[in-house]
Amino acid sequence: MTDTKTLPDVILDRSTIENYIKCPAMGYFIETQPRRDETAAMVSGTEAHGVIAGAIRSYAEGGMDWKEVSNWIEVEAAKVERTDVQPDVITALRRSKWEIQNICKEHNREDFMHIQGSRDLNPQLARELLPADPYRGRILITSEFDLVLAIDGTSVEEIDWKTGNTEWTRPKVRDAFQFRMHAWLLFDRYKEYNTVQTRVRNTRTGEWTQPYSFKREWAYEVHSRMVMACRHRDEAFEGVADCTYPLIHYQPLIENCQWCPVLKAGECGFANDDAKQFAKGPRGFIMQTEVKKLEVQGREKLQKAAVKEGGAIDLGDGRWYGPKPQVKQTVGIYGGGG
Repeated sequence: MTDTKTLPDVILDRSTIENYIKCPAMGYFIETQPRRDETAAMVSGTEAHGVIAGAIRSYAEGGMDWKEVSNWIEVEAAKVERTDVQPDVITALRRSKWEIQNICKEHNREDFMHIQGSRDLNPQLARELLPADPYRGRILITSEFDLVLAIDGTSVEEIDWKTGNTEWTRPKVRDAFQFRMHAWLLFDRYKEYNTVQTRVRNTRTGEWTQPYSFKREWAYEVHSRMVMACRHRDEAFEGVADCTYPLIHYQPLIENCQWCPVLKAGECGFANDDAKQFAKGPRGFIMQTEVKKLEVQGREKLQKAAVKEGGAIDLGDGRWYGPKPQVKQTVGIYGGGG
């Protein structure tokens, strides 16, 4: 048996552990197969994040005056080398450069705790989720933060920049695995804080979400989900090693499968027919849905005709199809039910 002290740590970033939560089969295939090419939108987002982070770092660490931040962002966005994404980067930052400058104006340099890409204010946090076992080293969960600020003695604030077209709301922030996991990491790093206030800035539209407060006592929920996901990961690797590949857990829900790159590449044998149809293209899936709607409408006509002819149908589980028959009560000579 291998000494657990000699086994290297298993480091899982946020995207990897989230993939295992959504579907262990998807998580396994994405982790073990070569990375696929990035889209222009992904490159644009990376470049925009880099410009924002560079501006905030220049203020917090480099001594740049806060009044120069918006101009710095404008100049650096124009320097993006990829000519196919440069206009989109400029557009993504145009409505938010003044707000980013305002954040620097309103905070002392000492308030900045983590900044993306920073050497001194390390944006990357890691926490042990599971100890080593005879087959693998410790599992560490890690993620990078866009910006974390100290706001008072009991709370920190996480600000996340979204440069795409997705609309973010406070309920979305509340439910997002990314921010629940980030709070879990921050609570481990900073034992003195009990609340993480998280808000999202859509740089393209210039809109903020209302902040959502994550409490320390809630962190067990995301912890439990990650532990279960890692158990499934262990089983996947052990199953492949033991040639029991079909025992990999999978969750072929269309909401999990619809954007899965493994399914789109035709490399997943677990997805159900609906998910496979959607992966081929939404148009075919929509047409198939319309056909099913017509089939349902036809069945409903037959059902209604059956009720019209023979009355309501007892489904056997307390439910009725059609108006439930009323039970007539007989009245005794003294007025009571008989």
